[in-house]
Amino acid sequence: MDGVPLITGKYHDWIVPQVSRETGDIVELNFLSTNYSPSSFTASRRTADGSEIENRTSSSGAGQIKYSQIFDTVYTQSLVDQVLIVGGSDSKSALASAETSDAFGSVFSSTAGAPNRAYTSHTATVLSSGKVLILGGKDAADIIQNTAEIYDPASGTFSATASAMLEYRYRCAATLLANGKVLVSGGQSRFSTSDTAELYDPITDAFLITVEHMTSPRDAHTATLLPNARS
Repeated sequence: MDGVPLITGKYHDWIVPQVSRETGDIVELNFLSTNYSPSSFTASRRTADGSEIENRTSSSGAGQIKYSQIFDTVYTQSLVDQVLIVGGSDSKSALASAETSDAFGSVFSSTAGAPNRAYTSHTATVLSSGKVLILGGKDAADIIQNTAEIYDPASGTFSATASAMLEYRYRCAATLLANGKVLVSGGQSRFSTSDTAELYDPITDAFLITVEHMTSPRDAHTATLLPNARS
């Protein structure tokens, strides 16, 4: 996460960053010294890519077990290394909720908006834009669906795609292709195991069925993009 400091200092055993909230005004760093009596220390704050934002040298930490220093740069949580958790079941019914986690699994926060319906056995695919395509699965009534929606990490909200999938799909696979489209394949339809596939185009925000069918119906399968750009 950009804004959470990475600190280097030869006199420090470990350093605990404290952030009041994701959009807080300050970042407080607590320095714990290995020998508790350093004459000076140097602390540097860095972004997720390693570039330095601020560097400070202080001699006021001598004799103190704990020293707090305030960086006045406003803390903002970036979209890098966040995990989106959508839907699932609470053992009673499908959930129409979502949350995000940081890269360390230490902070979980509900998204600003909720999905448009409940989801189980669905797919969620990160698009080239950084948005997430969520589709298929079953709803709270345990009915297989053909709807899809987009999660925007910048706003934390969900919006339905311009069109639904052309087939109802449950336990299907969705693979991001090199051209930015998403190949949705197989799964259980409302009638049988599907051998069809369709493409989601983020430019038109719509789905188009592929001309060819898969050689076999597939359910609960995988579809992985290979180095030669074929899935």
